[in-house]
Amino acid sequence: MTQVESVIILLCWEPSVDHLILSLGSQLVGSKNLTGLIGFLFIFEKHFIVRTKNMAESSAKGWGSYSATNDSKSVSDMLLLFSRWASHVLIDEGFVAKLNDEHGATTEFLDVACGWGYLSMELIERLVELNSAKNDRYKFRVTDYAEGMVHSARNNLLQLCEAKQLSNSFVDCFVMDGCHPTVAPNSISFLGCMFGIMFFPELDAALPNLLSTLQPGGVAVFGTWKEADTAAVTEAFCRFLSIEATEAIAELRRFLSIGGSRDDMVERLSKAGFVDVRVEEKEHLFDIDCTSPSLFQAIVRNPVLGVCFNGYTGGEEALLLEWQRFCRDAAQCPWSRSDGTILQLRMVANLSIARKQRVHDSA
Repeated sequence: MTQVESVIILLCWEPSVDHLILSLGSQLVGSKNLTGLIGFLFIFEKHFIVRTKNMAESSAKGWGSYSATNDSKSVSDMLLLFSRWASHVLIDEGFVAKLNDEHGATTEFLDVACGWGYLSMELIERLVELNSAKNDRYKFRVTDYAEGMVHSARNNLLQLCEAKQLSNSFVDCFVMDGCHPTVAPNSISFLGCMFGIMFFPELDAALPNLLSTLQPGGVAVFGTWKEADTAAVTEAFCRFLSIEATEAIAELRRFLSIGGSRDDMVERLSKAGFVDVRVEEKEHLFDIDCTSPSLFQAIVRNPVLGVCFNGYTGGEEALLLEWQRFCRDAAQCPWSRSDGTILQLRMVANLSIARKQRVHDSA
């Protein structure tokens, strides 16, 4: 993370303290007080470490609560489709080939910021389709920093294993900070993280740490949003409600922009030490049923999107009625179809594929 990025994050999260620290730093630079400046830099570093830790813990609590209270039907439709895409890429990158190698060791898959566990679920589905699910030489390590998400993912995976008549002994779900992975270095064959890295407060430090978990030649896939109509819908709904949410919308767009650019992801991953980096793109139109509260809940209870509605004082039940009015207003809601019973949302995702350099590649 660059110094400029650090300052931006600091200013976004606690302006009063940060302005004080930055003002002090400016005065020390102007006075050319070297001893004081060194002390300031030490304080600045400690302040940043504490801040990023607090941000991560606060985010984890928010997502944990979200996983427990949200009817995720509309979200799951989107995430499952893009996770299915990523699972096919992992198969193409040699997941099954490695699994079926009689001389190979256990194939370890690490799911980072797993959310509801959809990527792992889709990968298991591919193994079943390819008659490779009965192979006992693979392990799924399914992780998230939010305990509630880990609980949801575990339940989903256990139900899937039962439905497919698979032993669940290969599934290990646990809490893990993706910025500081606790799995052994050089132990992971394949790594996946779908729509999680934009929430890492230390992304540029996290990527080399994740790389270190991979075996030489190991493959990683990272899903990010290139374009997401959910952000535009949220902004339009705020205007419909006459809510002032400029700062929250700006923060939302900043979150979604991380990894949205092909060049940005190639640069970040290459800088972290990954090789053979490429980025694929997938677009899909989703028809979301507005007669169900699913999308509404996914927006207003979302720890990122929901902040935009902090200025609304009528409560969630009243807000739902306003949402239904909004969906029927084609002028205010151009995504509306079928007299406001359907919202058609365009979502465009990037999938970055990269690997860890093999030992003989650098020889």
